[in-house]
Amino acid sequence: MGREYPEGMANLDRIFRDYEVQLNAAKVRGIEQDAQEVRRHEFSRVQHMDRFAAQIGELITCFTVDSQRLIGVLDGIGQGWIQLNTRAESLVIPLTAIDFWEGGNKFSHVDASSVNRKLSFAFALRALSRARADVRFYHVSGSMSEGVIERVGADFVEVSVRGEDEKGRTQRGMRVLPLSSVIAVGS
Repeated sequence: MGREYPEGMANLDRIFRDYEVQLNAAKVRGIEQDAQEVRRHEFSRVQHMDRFAAQIGELITCFTVDSQRLIGVLDGIGQGWIQLNTRAESLVIPLTAIDFWEGGNKFSHVDASSVNRKLSFAFALRALSRARADVRFYHVSGSMSEGVIERVGADFVEVSVRGEDEKGRTQRGMRVLPLSSVIAVGS
């Protein structure tokens, strides 16, 4: 003769099933929390230039330390600088001149070493010098220097600028610009 279980045993079976469901749910929550922690840890290793690298080809807005707002498509990055193509000109902007930036894809990042030009800001200026291009230097003070880059030192640049003498004749003079005073270089 089979033994019948009292009704309390059936309740016990439901309790065990409920407990298994709770354990599985807790396990899933633990896995989700672990995954979130891994994502936070991975993101904590993302460098500023990695975020910029992911924005190449994207429209961004850079706010500079002199309160300028520069809007354009990020065209490239280098060691300590970015290249931004605005409607009016192509700008090379040292990172030290950027107060903050907005736009682009906020969810992405790319290892900057995969797209980073190994060129320093001074090297980028030397390339403009070799091209003998007319350039505009935008300064922290709000002033501007326009001319042709003649030579680039370690922390300064010499620019041949045009000016007028007291009789209104055009003259060229040499201007020495500390790189620390430069917000952007346009060409």
